[in-house]
Amino acid sequence: MAHAQLSPPFVPDTLPKLDSLPQILVEAYQHRMVEQSDIMVQSWAERAADATSIRTALEEQYKLAKADSTLQKDSLNVLSTLAKNAKKKEAAVLKDQKKLLRFAETMQASLTLDSASIRQQLPKWHKKLVQLYTLSYPPLPQEESPLANVLGAERISDDVEASQAAIDSTTTMLPALAPGVARKTYAPYDAKQDVMLHPPTPPCHFATERTDSFSGEMVRETTPAELFRHTNPVMKRLLGDQPHILCELAMTQTGSQFALVLTIRIQDANARKTFGGLAKGAAVMLQFIDGSIFTLNTLQADEGIVLPNSNILVYNAKLPLERSVLKKIETAELDKLRINWNAGYEDYEIFLVDALMQQLNCLTHPRS
Repeated sequence: MAHAQLSPPFVPDTLPKLDSLPQILVEAYQHRMVEQSDIMVQSWAERAADATSIRTALEEQYKLAKADSTLQKDSLNVLSTLAKNAKKKEAAVLKDQKKLLRFAETMQASLTLDSASIRQQLPKWHKKLVQLYTLSYPPLPQEESPLANVLGAERISDDVEASQAAIDSTTTMLPALAPGVARKTYAPYDAKQDVMLHPPTPPCHFATERTDSFSGEMVRETTPAELFRHTNPVMKRLLGDQPHILCELAMTQTGSQFALVLTIRIQDANARKTFGGLAKGAAVMLQFIDGSIFTLNTLQADEGIVLPNSNILVYNAKLPLERSVLKKIETAELDKLRINWNAGYEDYEIFLVDALMQQLNCLTHPRS
C-alpha cells in the first residue's frame, strides 16, 4: 500500500557558532531537531509498512504458485527470488528504521536537559541528524541537460502529448471492479497502533531453568534464537540461497552472573582450514547502533564439531558479560559483530538488532 510522500524536513549542513548564540536560539535549534526527527520517523514507519506489505504479498503469491502444478519451474523460481529479495529489503528497512527511532528517543529525552548540557550536546545531535537525513533522503543523481535543449522544445512537447495520450488510452483498458464489490478503504495511519514502532513483546522460552544443588542459585538459559546469516560472494556461487554461516545466540544466568552463548554453523568442507577455530580468550567485539564497541572473550578454545553426514562445522563460544555490557544491551540494539578466528577476523552484519536485548530482558524480567 503506497502512502502520501512526506516532504523531507530542511536540515542545514552546519550549525552557527553556538558561543555567539543566546540560549533561546540554541534551544530553538534543539526543538527544531526534535520536529525533524519526528518527521523522519513517520516517513520510515510508512516505508517499513510498505516493505512488509510487499513482502507479505509476494510470499503469499509464491505460496499459491507452489500449489499450482501447471506452473513452469522458471516462473516459480522468479517468484521465489522476488519474495526473498523483498524479505531482505524489509530487513534492511527495519534496521534503518531502528536507527531513526533510537535518535528520536534521544531527542525527546533531550527536552529534559539543562541549558549547559543542551549547548554541549547540540553539535553531536546535529551531526547524527545529518547522517540520518542523508540515509532517509539520499541525493538524487546529477541531472543531465534537459532534453528540450538538445532536441528542441517543440519536439519534446509533441512527445509528451503523445505519451500522455498513450497513457490515457491504456488507463481506459484497466478492468473495472465487479458489480457490488466496493473499493477497499484504509484507516488513517496511527503511529500508536503501528506494530513496527511498538512491536508486541515476544514470549520467553528457556532451554534450562533449574536450581543449582550446591550453591542454591538459579541457573537459566534462554532458547537459542537466530542472530545473523552471512555468505561471502565466493560461497554464494556454490551455496545459492543457503547461508554459509548461521549464528544463533542464547544467554545464560547463574545467580548474578550472565554470559552470552554463540552457536556458529559453517557450511563449508574446508571451514576448519579457512577459519582455524576459536582460541581460549578469543576476542568477540560487539558494535552497537550508537557506535559504542565492547570486547568479550571466549572462556575456552573450540576447534568445532562436524555434524554427521554433512559439511557443516559447528563452533560454540561462551562469553561472560560484565555489568557495563549488560547496561548497554538494555538500551541499545546490536549493529555488527566481529569474531577473531585463529586464521583472522571477520565482521558480520546483524539483522535482528534487538535479539540481545530480548534475551536479556527474558532473564531479568521473566514472562510467559
